[in-house]
Amino acid sequence: MRRYFRGANWKRGVLGLHDGLKNRKGRFDSCRFHWHVSSTVERRTVTAEAMGSKPIRALSTAPRSGAKGTTMKCPCGKERKGERLGAGWHEHAGRMWCPKCWGNSFVMRAVSIPVAGPIDIEWSMLREKLRACWSGATRISNWATSELRKNDVVRTAEMTKLPPQPKLYLYPGARSIAPEVDSQSVTAILHNVEGKYREARYESVWLSRVALPTFKYPVPYPVHNQGWSIEFADGVPIVSCRLNGDRIKLRLRGGDQFRRQLGAARSIESGDAIRGELSIYQVSASTGDHRPSADRSNATRLMVKMCGWFPIRKREMSGQLIVKTDPNWLLVWHGANEERIEYFACDQLKRWTAEHREKLSRISEDTKREKRIPHRQMRDIGEMRDRWCAKHRDRIDSLTHQVSASIANICERRKIAEVIYDDSCREYVSEFAWHELKSKIVYKLKNIGVTFTFASGPTVEENREALANESRQ
Repeated sequence: MRRYFRGANWKRGVLGLHDGLKNRKGRFDSCRFHWHVSSTVERRTVTAEAMGSKPIRALSTAPRSGAKGTTMKCPCGKERKGERLGAGWHEHAGRMWCPKCWGNSFVMRAVSIPVAGPIDIEWSMLREKLRACWSGATRISNWATSELRKNDVVRTAEMTKLPPQPKLYLYPGARSIAPEVDSQSVTAILHNVEGKYREARYESVWLSRVALPTFKYPVPYPVHNQGWSIEFADGVPIVSCRLNGDRIKLRLRGGDQFRRQLGAARSIESGDAIRGELSIYQVSASTGDHRPSADRSNATRLMVKMCGWFPIRKREMSGQLIVKTDPNWLLVWHGANEERIEYFACDQLKRWTAEHREKLSRISEDTKREKRIPHRQMRDIGEMRDRWCAKHRDRIDSLTHQVSASIANICERRKIAEVIYDDSCREYVSEFAWHELKSKIVYKLKNIGVTFTFASGPTVEENREALANESRQ
């Protein structure tokens, strides 16, 4: 009994490993092909006549990178033994990268650019293709979540800890659910769903505190990094990708307002950045944006999100920048050895927060149960409230991006090596996304190689003997 590999495309591109007996003429007399359907394993016997009775060449026994018995070594000296790349390990530019070296050299970032229009097809055909892709992605996502939960464990009184998650092969079932979705996109959708399920598994399966993840239409349609490319024509980016089995070209927006996104796109085109996954999704747009849509009351704008690994800029840096919150200002900052203090006022933030709080309070008073408002009117009021909340979220998102980018630009201009951030005082605006602001400062500083240190309050240096004496008392 030996293992052989059939390299020909059999039954629409299925490549299989077959176990069988080889006769004297180098042909199979019989073989077996195994695959999973949902959580069950179905075995089918295939005869040599059904497979065409063609010679099958043996698997190559030459050692490859990451094979059993080989050692992967990073130039920093770290080694790893195993059959495949481990978590965090990468192979790029003819060498192996350990997680630490890769994290010090590259950073994962994503840029989103609106679609100006298709090149080879009309808007109506593009929208039709996207609706089919989004519908298939939504069906696959919800079906995969149900299958993962259906085949998972149910907590009983005898269990003391959560067992490991059962391994399932969902690809054949997903292909039957949405055959119009490309195979590489199916794999990306399943990978995303399984990751979200693992995040919520403990809270949902073991503690029963949260519900399972639910995916609403339209789920962003992912395209594998090998399924798309980008080029520039007269300064305008053009993306070529596969949608619903066809390759289409999309012309993206340009202009000075997208200079940061266009710079990242040029890095991906030139090869300085490592191309990642691409996603196509839609966002709500106002009727004044003149977006092509059949329903003007529900106009949307197409967006293309490009992910990639971007190199971290290396330069000579020194000094510290201290950034703190203040009761009278959003942020204050100064150098470690400087007495002059600079401010970020952002007075519009107080006005936005007060207006948003007042609107929500008035709607809450007008929709009390005692007033018995009709269902249709309540639905209209809810939609209006959702629009107000979305507008407020967009304002906060833009503000946090502007403030964090300003801090990064200050560090780059002054060649700062470290930022010490303290947001313990939150009296200026109590209802504000402080964590979101800190997260954006962190990743913008990492792009330019600046160290971020979070200090939630004043620190006191104490030695071990003082701590021991205090514990005895």
